Amino acid sequence: MRAISEAISKTATVIAGGTPSIARYLDAVARDAILVDRQPFQAVKKHIVADVGQIQLRAQQAVAVLDPPWYPVEAMEWVTWASSVVGVGGEIFLSLWSADTRPLGGQERDDLEKWMRDWAEVSHTGIPITYVAPTFEESAIAISKGMGVQTMPRSGELLRISVNREPAAMPHPPKKATRWTRFTFNEYQLAIRDDPATSGTAEIAPVNGAEGWIWPHVSRRAAGRDEIALWSSQNEVAIVGNSGHLIATLRAYMRAELSTTDFLRAYPQLAEWSIPTQPFWRAAEWQHQQ
Repeated sequence: MRAISEAISKTATVIAGGTPSIARYLDAVARDAILVDRQPFQAVKKHIVADVGQIQLRAQQAVAVLDPPWYPVEAMEWVTWASSVVGVGGEIFLSLWSADTRPLGGQERDDLEKWMRDWAEVSHTGIPITYVAPTFEESAIAISKGMGVQTMPRSGELLRISVNREPAAMPHPPKKATRWTRFTFNEYQLAIRDDPATSGTAEIAPVNGAEGWIWPHVSRRAAGRDEIALWSSQNEVAIVGNSGHLIATLRAYMRAELSTTDFLRAYPQLAEWSIPTQPFWRAAEWQHQQ
C-alpha cells in the first residue's frame, strides 16, 4: 500500500476503483480518496456504492487506481471508464495479472498493453502486487487440493498509464447484464441470481462440478459456472428452483419476520451452509448487475 501511495501525486484526489484496501490506507495517511465499489460496507470516508464503469464521474487533478478482474475484457472496460474520469493528462494505475496466470496470460497482457499504447503512455512501475485472496477463494483453494484444479497465481504488477487521449468506444458488443440480489448477514454474504424463468419448486440443488456445496474453482471459465444461481462468500454454491421465492424468504429472514427455525424449514439444505443465525448485528440487501 505504501509503495502505491508513494507513486501517486501527493496533490491528486485518488479514485480507487475496486480497491477498498487502498482507499482505507489513503484515509489513514490523510490523502483524499474516493472509493468506487459495489460492496457497501468498506469503512472509508468517501464511498460511491456502484459497479466500476456504471456511473458517470469527472474528477479534475485526479489519479485512478484500479484492480479489475484479471481478464482482458474487464480490464479494458475499467481502464476506458477511468480514462474518462481523469481525462487527458490524467494518470491511471492498473493492477495486471502475471503472465503465468493462465496459458494465454502473457499474450493477453501484450494485447492489452498494445491497445493502451495507442492512446496513452504505458510504463511498468516495478511495484509488485500481492493479492490477498478473499474467503471464497481460500475455500476453493482448500477444497481443490488433490483434484488437479488450476488456481491462478496471486501476484501481479502495477502499470502506470498516462492518458494522451480518451480511447474510442469498446471494440466488442456489450455483455448481457444479469441482476443479482445480495444479502449480508453479519460478515457473511449471499448472492442470488434474479432469474424470472426459475418459477419451479422452492428448493436448491448442488451444482455439477462442486464438491458438495463448495465450488472448487477460482476461474470464471470453469465448466459448470453458469449453472450457479446462489453463491455465498464462503464459496458455497447451488442451483435454484425458484429465485423469487428464495429472495422473498431471505428478505423475511433478514427482517426477522421468519425465525431461523422457520427459514431452515423452508430451505433445509441451507442448514449445511454457514449462514448466521439470528439475531444479526448487521443485515442488509442490495442489487448489482454482472
